Amino acid sequence: MGNSILRSGSWAVSGKLFLFLSNLTINIIIVRMLVAKDVGNYYAFISGITIFSTFLNFGIKEVFTHKLSTSFSMQSSETGHIIMQYLNISSLISLFIILIFIPLLGLYYLFYGEGNIYLYIVLIIYIALNNVQTYLSEAFRGIHNIKWSLGLGGVFSNGIVLPILLFAWFNSIKSDVKLIFVAFSLASIISLLLGWRKIVTEFSLYSEVDTFLEWKKILTSAFPFFMSILGLMLIQESYVWVTKINFGSEALALIGVAFRFVGLIAFPITILSFFISPIISKHIAKKKMNKLEIIIRTLSLWFAIPSVLVFVFFVFFGDLMLLELFGPTYEDSYFCLLILCFGQLINILTGCNGTYLIVTGQGKLLMKATIIGGFLSITLMAILGALWALEGVAIGYAVGVAYVGIYCAHKIYFLDGIKTWVGGTFNLSKLYRIVAL
Repeated sequence: MGNSILRSGSWAVSGKLFLFLSNLTINIIIVRMLVAKDVGNYYAFISGITIFSTFLNFGIKEVFTHKLSTSFSMQSSETGHIIMQYLNISSLISLFIILIFIPLLGLYYLFYGEGNIYLYIVLIIYIALNNVQTYLSEAFRGIHNIKWSLGLGGVFSNGIVLPILLFAWFNSIKSDVKLIFVAFSLASIISLLLGWRKIVTEFSLYSEVDTFLEWKKILTSAFPFFMSILGLMLIQESYVWVTKINFGSEALALIGVAFRFVGLIAFPITILSFFISPIISKHIAKKKMNKLEIIIRTLSLWFAIPSVLVFVFFVFFGDLMLLELFGPTYEDSYFCLLILCFGQLINILTGCNGTYLIVTGQGKLLMKATIIGGFLSITLMAILGALWALEGVAIGYAVGVAYVGIYCAHKIYFLDGIKTWVGGTFNLSKLYRIVAL
């Protein structure tokens, strides 16, 4: 068990690190290629289609995650049936994204004639492809194949696209931004073909699966998760629209660039959440709750330390980093960067409570926390934004995301008697002994 944790962790760290750094590099290239107003419009479009696809997914992916977290007790045929069922659903959702969003975009362009319509069409296709890819990645994570899960989670696509972009960048080859997403779409198609072939080979998924027999049951199970995601979306996406409506696209570009570094603070806990799901489900099934608490708290502690170090780096060198990476226009994002990252850091120190709630099926608790946090966040963004502009919007985000972590950690301890916040031990051999019991 201990070796399994370390192997999963090493793969998760290397894959997620590559994914984050490659995404950051791609974002830097895009920001350098566009003026601030176009960067803001780009962030607003990405936010809009994210909201749209979230509504279409309706929390179904989280139900998929929950079902697969118990797959270790199922036969291979049962697991394969679940995977095929949800892949069918994801394909249908992606088709809706394309068939609904492209005509809406066409109508907008017909009446307003603004923006690069070809770029946005390519973006829609890429996001639709990425939706199916996300489900495939989740399928491999559920059967504990971390390598393929990371690959389909973006490592394959970025591994194909990044060398092309870096070659163009270092050789000063000017390119249209839409070509970046054409390359991403092609890379997603290649990744999907590879992933589909692997999953079919793994489970011999050639027989037809009637997805719609359990449609009502799936939607009923998905509703609490959907409401939870809706609350998180209020926190994660509200800053885009509050900023764009009140301060314009140029201001959105500033806070949007700062927001991209929140992912670096959250990066370690994202890795932990990536591979800890099966560990939680196995210990709960064996009713070894005391051991589970020690494992969760210790791993949360280890994975929180890099986040603290990154935040300290931002405090001392954040302004210089923004200047060097994005140019003088974005140096003013420094205080937004610190505020956004501090709120995320508080959330991280409460541990991987979101993953725990998803795995244990406590979607309603997560739903309550995120909805309250979402409305708290958007209210503070509107009020404090009027007082302190972008810094006020950033404070609204920070309070909302911190509240969700604190509330969930408190409720898990109150209901299940498990502490999820950072703690445990730095002693690796002691953790091995605990795991081996």
